[in-house]
Amino acid sequence: MSKHYFYKEDFTDFPLDEFPYDKAHSALGEYHYLKQEGYYGNWYDPITNHQWRSMDGSWLITSDGKKRYLEQNRGNNVRGAFTNLYSCLVLKDKIYTDYVIEYSIRLFEINEYCGMAFSYITSRNYYAVGMKNNCICLYKRNQEDFYVYKKVDFDFDDLRAYRIKIDIHNNKCCVYLDDSLIIDEEIEYVFGKCACVAKGACRYSDIYVYTTEEKYQIHCNNMDNYHKLLATKRKNYPKLECIKKLDLKNFGTARQLRISRMSDGKIIFLMGQHQKRMYRDSFARLSCLTAFDIEGKILWQKGEPNNSFNTTAISCDLPMQIADVNGDGKLEVIYSMDFEVAICDALTGEVIKSMPTPIVDNDPLVKNHFYKRLNVDAIRVADFSGVGYKKDFIIKDRYQNVWAYDDNLNLLW
Repeated sequence: MSKHYFYKEDFTDFPLDEFPYDKAHSALGEYHYLKQEGYYGNWYDPITNHQWRSMDGSWLITSDGKKRYLEQNRGNNVRGAFTNLYSCLVLKDKIYTDYVIEYSIRLFEINEYCGMAFSYITSRNYYAVGMKNNCICLYKRNQEDFYVYKKVDFDFDDLRAYRIKIDIHNNKCCVYLDDSLIIDEEIEYVFGKCACVAKGACRYSDIYVYTTEEKYQIHCNNMDNYHKLLATKRKNYPKLECIKKLDLKNFGTARQLRISRMSDGKIIFLMGQHQKRMYRDSFARLSCLTAFDIEGKILWQKGEPNNSFNTTAISCDLPMQIADVNGDGKLEVIYSMDFEVAICDALTGEVIKSMPTPIVDNDPLVKNHFYKRLNVDAIRVADFSGVGYKKDFIIKDRYQNVWAYDDNLNLLW
C-alpha cells in the first residue's frame, strides 16, 4: 500500500549548528514572540528557560560524515519549579488522522526519558514513547502527571542506535523496536503534532511521519472540517478591523504601553523606553516617556527617544501609570525616572508633585542593590485610603520591598 509522507527528515538541509534559540536565555519569551535568526525547517522549539543562562541551546545538528543527526544538547539541566521540563522540538503541522512515526535514536545516558511524542498539544500535554533505565515505555503526560501505559525491559546498548516505529490507529498505539512489536495498547488518542521529547542527552536520525493514501484523504477532510468549524465559530464574534496606523517614529516600544480615556473622550497613549544597566533587566532605567494621541501627535515627552531594539524589548515592567489620583476628573501620569517619582498632568506633562525615591543602601533585605536610592521597578495605583477612587500608589524594588504613598506623596506604609 502506497504511503503519503508528512515528513521525511534527515536534517541535510540544516547547517551543522545549534537549532536557533535565544542565546541570552532571557525571560523575554514571557511577553514577546521573538523569532531568533537561523534556519528552522519544519520544526520549532517551544521551550524558553531563563535558568539556562551561560549554557548553549537545547538542540544540535551534527554529522559523522555519512549521516546527519539531531542531538539533545541540554541534558537534565533543570531545577526548582522547572524540574519536569523536557526539551522539545516540535514538527509544526497538526495531523488529523492515524499515522506512523519512524525514527532512530541513540541514548548517551539512560537516567531520563528520551523519545518521541505524538498527539502533542503542548510541551506539557502529549503521548510519548520514551526510553529510560533499560526499558522502553508508552506514557502520557498531562501537566505534572505522567501515566505509564506499558513498560518493556530490554538490554540497553549506548553504542548503537535503535529503530523505533510508533503506529497510531483506531485508538491504539503499537510500538515496534527494531521491527519487533513490543507494545500494543488502547489509548484515548486525539489529533495533534509530533515532537522529539528528551530530558537526557541522545541522538535522533531519519525521522519519518507517514500514513496511507486513503488515510491522507481522511486527514485532508478532517482538516477542512476543522477549519470550517473554526470559521463557523468566528461568525459569532466581531472581527478585528484595523481602523488606524500610527507612525511611532523613534519613540516606539514593545509591551510598555498604557492607554486611557480623557474626560472629553479623547484617547491618550503612554509609551516608555528603557536602558538596561547593572544586571540585565533588574535595574532598567526609564529613559524616555512619550504621551501621544490617537492621531500620533506627541503631547509631551520626557527623556530622549532612541530607535534601538535594546530600548524596547524587556522582560519586566517599567514604572509608569495613568490615573486620576487627585479625584479632579482629569488624568495624571505617575512615573519614576532617575531616582525620583513624579505626578504630572497627563495632557501637558507639567509636574504637579515630585519626590526622591526611598534610600535603600542600608536596607538589610535588599541584596545587590547598586544605588543609594530605590531604582523603581514598577508602579501600581490603588485605593488604600478607601475614598472610592485610586488616589494612592505603590512602588517596589526587585521582589523584596513595597512602599505605599498617597496622592500627596505621604508614605502610608
